[in-house]
Amino acid sequence: MVGAMGSTSGARALDTASYTLTVSKDARFLPTVYDLTAKTAETLHCAPDATTRLADAVQLLAEVIFGLTDARPGTDLVDVRFETDPVTLHVAITPRPRRPGAAGASSGRWPRADSSRPCAR
Repeated sequence: MVGAMGSTSGARALDTASYTLTVSKDARFLPTVYDLTAKTAETLHCAPDATTRLADAVQLLAEVIFGLTDARPGTDLVDVRFETDPVTLHVAITPRPRRPGAAGASSGRWPRADSSRPCAR
């Protein structure tokens, strides 16, 4: 984000907030990821066009990651982590590896996507 955070107490509380959304690798959760990204950016007082661009970028990353494995809905999980500081909203999308010994467990490394985007005001 360019400039300082808004002066409301809610915005100050989010200056250094972080939280993780864990969802199944199921395309039905993509709108939830999009909406939560947009709402977080709005709460941080991003400009509407920047909010849309950020949510679109996170949506695209999530679509790619959700499609990288032969996941069955409800079996593979993805962590979508949101971290804020006074000038940046950082979003990390990390697939969780299957439990060792679980059917279809992979010994390879899972991909990770990070999106740190400044938000225009």
